[in-house]
Amino acid sequence: MDLKSIFHFGKARAEPKNSTAGSAYRFFFGPSSAGKLKPHDVMHIPALGFDGTIGYSPIAMAKNAIGLSMAAEEYGSKFYANGAAPGGVLEHPGVLKDPEKVRESWQAAFGGSQNANNVAVLEVRWLRLLLIR
Repeated sequence: MDLKSIFHFGKARAEPKNSTAGSAYRFFFGPSSAGKLKPHDVMHIPALGFDGTIGYSPIAMAKNAIGLSMAAEEYGSKFYANGAAPGGVLEHPGVLKDPEKVRESWQAAFGGSQNANNVAVLEVRWLRLLLIR
């Protein structure tokens, strides 16, 4: 069989179908007309994908990668802004009247990379926290 013609059907006009009866391609020629072609009549070049039939849009994949990198950058900047991890917990033997004031003063004195390794003089108990993966 000789090649007689080549037609380009965009993603919106072609739909690969796999079923128990075999593979086929459904093409939409107009608003109300469609047709089927057998796999040996079609040269299908799928984009990157996981099933080998339907590929993913490179633009959509790039959008997802950029969104993921933006989220990772935001998380990392917040993580490292606190000296990479909460180093521990302050435990008071009684009831604090204003825990927010203690938190703010502790953050001002020891928070962030510019205050890393400052010495703390405590009247409360310090419990060290470790990051474990």
